[in-house]
Amino acid sequence: MRFVCDAVEDESQSGQAVVRHGNSLLELQLPKTWTFGLDDLPGYEPDSRRLRLTTDMRQTRDAKGRSVGYLGRAHPVVRRALARVRNIRFGEAVAYLDRRVSAVGWDGHEPALLLTFLGVAESGNGREFERVLGVRVSAQGDPVVMSEPGECQALANPKRGIHTKGLWRQHFEGWPEARRKLAEQAASECFADLAAPFLAKHRSEVGAEQNDLEAWLRARTKVVCDETEAVTGDLFGDFAADVPRWKTLTDPTERLAAFATAGYNKPSERREADGVLRLYRQRIKDLDRRGALRVLPPLPLGLLMLVPDGQGGK
Repeated sequence: MRFVCDAVEDESQSGQAVVRHGNSLLELQLPKTWTFGLDDLPGYEPDSRRLRLTTDMRQTRDAKGRSVGYLGRAHPVVRRALARVRNIRFGEAVAYLDRRVSAVGWDGHEPALLLTFLGVAESGNGREFERVLGVRVSAQGDPVVMSEPGECQALANPKRGIHTKGLWRQHFEGWPEARRKLAEQAASECFADLAAPFLAKHRSEVGAEQNDLEAWLRARTKVVCDETEAVTGDLFGDFAADVPRWKTLTDPTERLAAFATAGYNKPSERREADGVLRLYRQRIKDLDRRGALRVLPPLPLGLLMLVPDGQGGK
């Protein structure tokens, strides 16, 4: 929730973009660029661009009876917040990825390279965790990993940019390829350490949501289908033939499916049972996709030549 709030406030450039109502309910004033495709979503008011959201999947209305949307990872505003964070790295806000700089002077005693990588952990729903890493390598010594933006920013200063003519042949020909592989390995190991706490928390959250979803399903099944009835045979082993099948089943999804297809039940009740079942199946598929996590190999972003002051090109 906090991640989405921060992204909306940054995009809106306003301190009035988020209004909180308790621990689980908030109201967002969306920027115009975030409103496409939201008209039919619960909690959204197109005229005012206000969006009411909750982190409680059981809540559908606020205290005034207005519809409220569930802030899950599949919600469009979450995707747009993630896209904003991914794309901002190509702008001026992140100076150490300024693509105009390919060589700079630096205070080191030998030529070096700054390689940048994007570490990504993704699920079946897309990217869940990202981090840009810098790795400084030289002809000798171990790679130096930079996991904080400021570390790279201090090196990639456009004001220290130098001409690149002849620099590669003069200072870097022969050794960078082997060092690049070491840099990639170092970035991979660093990202794995950074991502581990997030991945553990992510799996825990998905597991908790699955438990909540199962509890919700059992509760809704009880409301729609009433209590399960235990059926026993008579003296001759014959079971009561007049007890509907959906009354004796114990699995909630089987009960709902049997109830929804029983022609003697009211059409409105059958639609409700079918709706609960479809919503459950949709949510469980989403949770299965989110739970399928994997860490991708580091994605190379760029390379910056670091040349000791006084040895640059003209």
